[in-house]
Amino acid sequence: MQKETSVLIGVPHLGIVDFDFAFSLRNLKAPEGSKMAIFGQKRTIIHQARNIIVNALLESDYEWLLFIDSDQVFEPDLLLKLLETKKDFVGTQIFKRVKPYSPCISRVDNKGNLISIMVNELSEVDSIGMGATLIHRKVFEKIKKPQFEFIGEKGEDIVFCEKAKKEGFKIWCDPNIEISHIGEPPKIDKQYFYDNINNTK
Repeated sequence: MQKETSVLIGVPHLGIVDFDFAFSLRNLKAPEGSKMAIFGQKRTIIHQARNIIVNALLESDYEWLLFIDSDQVFEPDLLLKLLETKKDFVGTQIFKRVKPYSPCISRVDNKGNLISIMVNELSEVDSIGMGATLIHRKVFEKIKKPQFEFIGEKGEDIVFCEKAKKEGFKIWCDPNIEISHIGEPPKIDKQYFYDNINNTK
């Protein structure tokens, strides 16, 4: 008998969410016969919200945590496509919502610096934003609390990725999933990023 897929959707938010995000969340599809629940956490400090959501996952019997930030707009098949990758830690290619709208994924260069990159296919990366990221519970079980924190100028997502890598987990990005970041213009996606680069030139 096949094991039931169970996904907890963790949504950190400030109390009011954009309608386009709410509509996307309303239409999100889950695998047939799976169990899915939404856990929203209102906090102005993002790493605190993420840690509370992680604790909720670990205190439950859910297998997966899907972080979706409340400033994302996505297609109904977001979760299905992330699950299809069969990766323990995989996210989407999101672009920052303010100029220069660079991708929120990075690789470490030969000097040890994180460099923002774009990928064209499912690829291993060194860090990824948590805007729409699917993570198996075993990743959180392996990392000591607090899983999310700010260290120096590093954001909570980069710190978490570093901790996961130290525990032997690989981080993946699937760029073929349609998603937009609500920001300065209406929505930031791959096409807007390219258009901005071309206009700048």
